[in-house]
Amino acid sequence: MTSAQSLQPVGERGWRQGLANLMRKENDQWWRTRRWWIQSLLWLLVINGSLAVGLWLVPVVEPDLKLDTALAYEFFVQMMAWFPMFAVIVIAQGAIISEKQSGTAAWVLSAPISRESFILSKLFANALGFFVTIIALQGTVAYIQLSLYGGMLLPVGPHLAVLGLFSFYLLFYLALTLMLGSFFDTRGPVLGIAIGVAIASMRGIGSLFSGYAPWLTQILPEALPIQAHAVATEKALPADWTVSVILGSAYSILFVALAIRRFKREEF
Repeated sequence: MTSAQSLQPVGERGWRQGLANLMRKENDQWWRTRRWWIQSLLWLLVINGSLAVGLWLVPVVEPDLKLDTALAYEFFVQMMAWFPMFAVIVIAQGAIISEKQSGTAAWVLSAPISRESFILSKLFANALGFFVTIIALQGTVAYIQLSLYGGMLLPVGPHLAVLGLFSFYLLFYLALTLMLGSFFDTRGPVLGIAIGVAIASMRGIGSLFSGYAPWLTQILPEALPIQAHAVATEKALPADWTVSVILGSAYSILFVALAIRRFKREEF
């Protein structure tokens, strides 16, 4: 909860006005509550726990099902592509709407705080929280598991490339969800639209039309996990990886710009 003592006078001007205070408030919701360790533990169980079962338990029970390191790494990439985006959507879907419904947004914006800062603080703080608990932590633990399983260290460069691609992937869904939160006043449309996009991406909807329009797969959000999978199997970035990263970044920037534009029109 925001208190009068948590907001301190700062010297920012223009669009940055109040950004430091709002960042402090948003970061507190991650790092001074149970959220950070709940998210960390949840994804350790879902992603690395599932990986551990495949690596260490299954070979004991069924020796014939022992995975090689390459297949195990592909499994890790698939887990990262399927589940974390739903965590981003579920957590971020209330970031703006809950404050609009409770009146907190109107109270905060009655102070000398820009609406750009309101949106950007939620983007930056949540992006950091998801990066630490999902990308960095899960990627590090998976790297240790897979290296121990294979008896040698995995190549660091390709692994960092995979984690980088998934960072852009989760940023896409974070920016999309925040934008939807600025347009709607209830959670239903935000969850419905964001999850609809995620499911369409998971089902490879772009691949259905790739024979008629090969470029279509590259412009959809699924391009980023597809590139990550290519790195996992070929141990190198595909030649067209920059297209996916640039487009993913452009979508995120567009979503944030639309969120700010829409939020400026809100009357509090």
